[in-house]
Amino acid sequence: MKTPLSSLLVALVLFGCTSPESIPPNSDAPGDADTETEASMPPEANRLTPNDLPTPFSADEIQAAATPGAFRKFRNQAPSGSRLQTMTFLQGDGSGAPVEGLVTDEAGNELNRVISAATSWEEFQGHASYTELGTTLTRGLVHVPAGSFDCWIYTTVDQTGADVETSFALDLPGPPVLVVTTRKGAPVMRIELVDYGPR
Repeated sequence: MKTPLSSLLVALVLFGCTSPESIPPNSDAPGDADTETEASMPPEANRLTPNDLPTPFSADEIQAAATPGAFRKFRNQAPSGSRLQTMTFLQGDGSGAPVEGLVTDEAGNELNRVISAATSWEEFQGHASYTELGTTLTRGLVHVPAGSFDCWIYTTVDQTGADVETSFALDLPGPPVLVVTTRKGAPVMRIELVDYGPR
């Protein structure tokens, strides 16, 4: 079935399975930045509006990385349990590309599969455009199952008052490698990259 890409990303990658409850803390889980300093900003040319911070990647950088078959596989840990979510870029052109989203349980059993309508590269870029007011941009080394990445880390407060920390790997244009949501210091949701390709 076809679905708008914005809905696909929200449902499958960025904010799926959110809940006001807390997930059990896991002090051994990877993902915290080793060091976090005031960010060297992404290129000023990536700023889409005067009130937004520069996006981590340009539309051209995303297009170059989103070759047909390029994928990102995430583990989504939420109060409802843990699921694996894979987004795969399909054949596109100079204007954009569709994305397939697959959700499975930890055993690999398929729970849902959707294909987005073709989305422009500029729209892909716009998904990571954060307002400058109320957003903190830092840089740090982030550890997830797929590896360790030098990241730009955008920290915001969502509509429920929870803190959301979204980490984009500098050398991996596309979706974030880690999204952590906490409320009053307690973990609410964690989406972490477990595999990707091509490498």
